Amino acid sequence: MHKVVTSQVTALIWRVTTKLTSNEFIFAVLLSISALGK
Repeated sequence: MHKVVTSQVTALIWRVTTKLTSNEFIFAVLLSISALGK
């Protein structure tokens, strides 16, 4: 269940990041993912 949700979120994030291509935005997303992972 968790892996499915993670893959969907990752796909969505990937679509957004490919449009924005903002390093700050990607960094914020990575922080959010790491925070959720704990």
